[in-house]
Amino acid sequence: MDRAIPRITIKPLMRPSFDDEDIQVPISEIQLLDGTDRHTPDLLTRWGDAVGLDTTVGAMQNRLERARGGFEQMTGLMLREGWRIYPRSEAGIATRLTYGYTEPTALGYQRPYSTVLIPTHVDSLLGRLNDPKEGWGVIFTQEIYRCAFHTQGPVQDIVFLLMVCFPGLIAFRYKLEDSLLTENNSMVLYVPPKAWLRRYNVPLAEIVGRQSMDMFLNLPYSQTYLIDDA
Repeated sequence: MDRAIPRITIKPLMRPSFDDEDIQVPISEIQLLDGTDRHTPDLLTRWGDAVGLDTTVGAMQNRLERARGGFEQMTGLMLREGWRIYPRSEAGIATRLTYGYTEPTALGYQRPYSTVLIPTHVDSLLGRLNDPKEGWGVIFTQEIYRCAFHTQGPVQDIVFLLMVCFPGLIAFRYKLEDSLLTENNSMVLYVPPKAWLRRYNVPLAEIVGRQSMDMFLNLPYSQTYLIDDA
């Protein structure tokens, strides 16, 4: 009997105010900067400066390699929860984890399934390597990623760890629809919640350094997001 895809529930709108506590509202999407866009280096520098981190490709790659042990731990947890490793070598991808995957039928039908990627090289996210079977842009549209901001577990840890390794590259977006003043703007969150940063304070400091970790923890809430008119 096939196993069902895990049920994920987005937390309801709790508080739309702009204060120094972690946000608790539904996320509309998770976004990835286009590595080929000429504005990407400036955006990476802006968020890297906020937490004292170099955002050159080499520096981001070094942090990714220091985080490898953490990703391996998360992979182990997911395998114990019923996820499987997709057995195919892909440029820039360390592991492709799937849940509910079945081979296509003779007529080409394939039941929906969830996919989580763990990169082995930052160029994979920057679009400088051949896209895997499903590119990062497609992967991040899955509900399991959109819900990760509010759903504790390995997927949340994977996304937040990537955000710490690559400040500014990955962000969560939600629509500001609670006030006439916000019109159709969105809040784009570039820093993981303080509660998560505090929970993994010690291992994260080994990846980014104690000084940068303290900057993450002391960053005012008003400096963790941008307002976008999209």
